[in-house]
Amino acid sequence: MLYPAQLYREELKRKLISAWYDPKYKYYFSGSAYESSIPDNNETRHDFVHLDKDGKVDGYFSYQIDRQAKSLYNFGLIGFADDNKMFLLDCVRRIQEMAQREIRRAEFWAWSDNPVNKFYKRLVEKAHVGRIAGRLWQSGYFDGRYHDTTIYEIFFKRGE
Repeated sequence: MLYPAQLYREELKRKLISAWYDPKYKYYFSGSAYESSIPDNNETRHDFVHLDKDGKVDGYFSYQIDRQAKSLYNFGLIGFADDNKMFLLDCVRRIQEMAQREIRRAEFWAWSDNPVNKFYKRLVEKAHVGRIAGRLWQSGYFDGRYHDTTIYEIFFKRGE
């Protein structure tokens, strides 16, 4: 289940700092460590943690909201456990809940060679109207080479 990240700020900060030094998180940090900033006000941004069965943070999920365009964007997603399917499912459920209430579109970007793209491709294929919207060639440099970015978008059908 997802919980407000503000309530777990210190534990999340420790997890993110540890991840800076672990090469398996290179796609999240894009080769550079940056400090997390979790706002106290969630008007335009929502930050969540996922807890494991012992109540420890095992994932972080964030997004921004454009309420005029009814769109979610600027997603952040990092799992700290090896088998974290429940975390991913809870994130998808959260997006679906937002789509039922107020959102008509979601946009997210990922490094094209990130293994999580297999999940993202399945996600947009299962969506009502989802697609790979584009690709930015050599849009980032880290880990000693250039990386492309894949842009995904999902449109949600609602009674508008």
